[in-house]
Amino acid sequence: MRTATAVLALLLTLAVTTPGAADWQPEDPSKWVQFPDLEPNMGINVSATDPYILADDFLCEMPGYITNIHIWGSWYHDVLPFGIPEAVGFTLSIHADIPADESPTGYSMPGEVLAVWNFDPFGFEVLPWQEGVPEGWLEPPDFWEPEADFTCWQYNFEIDVFEVFFQEGTPAEPVVYWLDVQAAPMDPTAFFGWKTSIDHWNDDAVWAQGAEPYQGDWFELIYPLGHPYQGESIDLAFVIETGEMDWGDAPDPLYPTLASSNGASHLAVDWYMLGQSIDGELDGLPHPNALGDDITNIDDEDGVVFTSPLVPGQVATVDVEKGGPFSGTLNAWVDFNKDGDWFDGNERIFTNQLLATGVNNLSFGVPADAVPGQTFARFRLTYFQSSSGPIGPGGLGEVEDYEVFIEGEEELDWGDAPDGPYPTLAGSNGANHNIVPGFFLGGLIDPEPDGQPHPNALGDDIAGLPDEDGVVFTSPIFTGQMATLDVTASAAGMLDAWVDFGGNGTWADPGDQIFFAQPLAPGVNPLAFIVPVGSPPGQTFARFRLSANGG
Repeated sequence: MRTATAVLALLLTLAVTTPGAADWQPEDPSKWVQFPDLEPNMGINVSATDPYILADDFLCEMPGYITNIHIWGSWYHDVLPFGIPEAVGFTLSIHADIPADESPTGYSMPGEVLAVWNFDPFGFEVLPWQEGVPEGWLEPPDFWEPEADFTCWQYNFEIDVFEVFFQEGTPAEPVVYWLDVQAAPMDPTAFFGWKTSIDHWNDDAVWAQGAEPYQGDWFELIYPLGHPYQGESIDLAFVIETGEMDWGDAPDPLYPTLASSNGASHLAVDWYMLGQSIDGELDGLPHPNALGDDITNIDDEDGVVFTSPLVPGQVATVDVEKGGPFSGTLNAWVDFNKDGDWFDGNERIFTNQLLATGVNNLSFGVPADAVPGQTFARFRLTYFQSSSGPIGPGGLGEVEDYEVFIEGEEELDWGDAPDGPYPTLAGSNGANHNIVPGFFLGGLIDPEPDGQPHPNALGDDIAGLPDEDGVVFTSPIFTGQMATLDVTASAAGMLDAWVDFGGNGTWADPGDQIFFAQPLAPGVNPLAFIVPVGSPPGQTFARFRLSANGG
């Protein structure tokens, strides 16, 4: 029933393995934790010694790369393999979930194998967690021995950065995974058990017999007859840690930047990056000018410098710096047609371009039909060649987004108040803004060659798209009273606004400016302003301007 392992082969590996992760303490961060049950005669160690495999499920509500796994366990009768707690190999794996309502067993269990890690003896860190605690031993399905051991150990496994597993899941769409554990002691007389947990979530842990990658039958783990919890679900004690992630900062939702948009992300380490610095973020940091990562923590968007203008039909040059001791692979995109994505056929400017350490002088062609004006570029560094495109996880590396400008006549958005007295046309120094993808009032924006004056300020509505949809007055405008309105913004920005309260064809009178660099959040912003006492009744006009900095 219990199989011995090949001692000689394992002994030969000891000289080339490297100690792994540091221990985990309760004050340390974690993605998921189930603490060990250390109450005397209550906790059980369930045999996870080959051929046994144990598995327990956990929930992911934010994406991330699993970088460290910690488990608690004990040795049957406290007999260590050759007296050494490190003299054991482990196989850990991550499986997809088969929910109870889709499982042939009627309970949830591990499904598809998603990742497998083999740890040689001494290839991890181990420390005694608590001693002098009488604990039981369970060998599934029903062999139970009370007070079978007295020392609880913590085993700590660091995942190689090139083998990390990306777990998906968001608060809106969480994902369930399973952690499988199997131990292979060098000493055939030693048996390792995975500790039960005081924290219960979802269905029972499960057990099986076999070898990884395992996709056979699974059986529920329940407390045995005679135990105070007999018949109840067993959960197992472990910790999942995820590493820091680097995200982009192009405007979202037009570009995929946030986790909820499947934005580009990488495992961030301080020795492999674009430029000379990198920091981690919890999620994408969208910004109208792709500066969200620059202004958060350290300014680490330092890997790319455009060294020539981007002129349609010509070659552009760019310096890309690879930081750290190893070469890397670059993929990059420019949204040449300014349609808010990097998926058009000619928008990938570098495909698995090898980068040497230091500054790499590169060049690319700008399509002849590239649309002039502001647009955005995304650069991704990976260790291996990548097929992930401009979205989704990319493993070890970094993503940097940049605001760039294509030379030529830019597209502008203009106003449509009556011109003369109000300044609307270019000849009257009318208000205008460069059109930035993903940055506008309301849900639409379109360009105009000049202001579109109209007696009722409807010129922009009836020319092109009806894009004057960002402001809705939600109350009447009475002199001396407060008026309310809803202002919708596609992204965070600053609002400046004026009302010609005097009805004299100007917004320059004292009291006409109702908002000064008013911060707006993405979505609907309820606002209010006071109508000056003595404002004459009748028709008048207002102007609302959204910008990145206000003023």
